[in-house]
Amino acid sequence: MAADRGMLFIHGEPGLYPYWMYQVRIPLDIVWIDRYKIVTEISPRTPPCPSEKSSECPKFGGSRTSLYVLEIAAGEAENNKLQVGDRIDF
Repeated sequence: MAADRGMLFIHGEPGLYPYWMYQVRIPLDIVWIDRYKIVTEISPRTPPCPSEKSSECPKFGGSRTSLYVLEIAAGEAENNKLQVGDRIDF
């Protein structure tokens, strides 16, 4: 994934949204964001699931209420000095 690209997932309502890396081929930074666009969690350099069985993939994050989840290239959260508590504009 290019450094200036990402995928924003918009959930229908605030909740706890753990993510997994099933069938993902590259490590990613996963960023959870609340309804006020405040970063609530970051899973840096999240590795792809090593298994071909979805039931064997670990889950990441989702322990804090969020509305959005942003997936970006591994290391980009650190490169941009993104931290829990920061506000993101989009």
